Amino acid sequence: MGLSEIKARGEKFVYKKIYKEERKNYGYGVPEKISSEGKQKDISEGKIGKKADDQGVREPEMDIKEEKEKGKAEMGITVHNENACSLSVSSSSPCAVNDDSDAKSESLLPENIKDIISRSDSESKKLLNSLSMNDLYFHLCKIPIFIDKGTKSISIDEGSGKICCMIGAKGLTIEHAEASECWQWKSLPETSSRFPQVAESKEVWFLHIKGQIRTNMLSSKTTYGVYFVYKFAEIISEFHQEPVELWVKLKGQKKGKGPSNYLDPSQPYQDGRGEGWREIEMGEFFIEHGENDKVLCILMQDDNEVKKAGLIVGGIEFRPKEG
Repeated sequence: MGLSEIKARGEKFVYKKIYKEERKNYGYGVPEKISSEGKQKDISEGKIGKKADDQGVREPEMDIKEEKEKGKAEMGITVHNENACSLSVSSSSPCAVNDDSDAKSESLLPENIKDIISRSDSESKKLLNSLSMNDLYFHLCKIPIFIDKGTKSISIDEGSGKICCMIGAKGLTIEHAEASECWQWKSLPETSSRFPQVAESKEVWFLHIKGQIRTNMLSSKTTYGVYFVYKFAEIISEFHQEPVELWVKLKGQKKGKGPSNYLDPSQPYQDGRGEGWREIEMGEFFIEHGENDKVLCILMQDDNEVKKAGLIVGGIEFRPKEG
């Protein structure tokens, strides 16, 4: 699938809101119910944002102007004088900014935004470079852009203004991924996957999956959670009954959740991304300044007695944590 199609996935569709009538805490506790009144309270207090983006569910295409107008209504922005473009903002979200305040929007954008844009495809560059700072910020809050030949997505968390990044399966190092008898690369509908291709395990007797990112791609003074994004095929072997090791390495230090974790279909806290996608936290790390350190994320299962069939790998996601 070409880069233009990858671009279309990210820039012609908008992710559905993760807050619904019933929300799950994505590994931070039991599911909790949120009423529409409670949701509005979260928005007004700026709490919405520390959530998992849907792996791929999107709404129909809308242009930047329509998208902005919809966002204004959602974020509580009222236009008092259209000609003067005077806005009243009732939300503390960084995405709810005055139309005239390009300078404010520019200060909220990542310092390395130009480098990020330069790593996207030519059509994306043309679109993104044509936007004002305000439109660009709003765009990145709503729609991720794809960089590094479509292997990574970059977006901005609405609640915190921090960078979110996801590495798709094609951007990971999956041992024996090139062997068709071991792994099958599958294309999923654009409505059910953020990236155009995912990897499904077939005749695999051990799992070695690695992803890496440089800390200067993310936001400073931020604690990031690392999440392995996956789902199960219709038929799976019993590998989910065996533990996996989850590690995050930074500056030579090996951290993470360790060896006693399960990709367990019965665990509700791993569910909730939509379209059957699940996640399990691999670990976390803190970025003090704009260092250029390498973060290495590892998932392993070496039990050679159990075949690992039916695991579908979506990618590894890095997103800011609360606090």
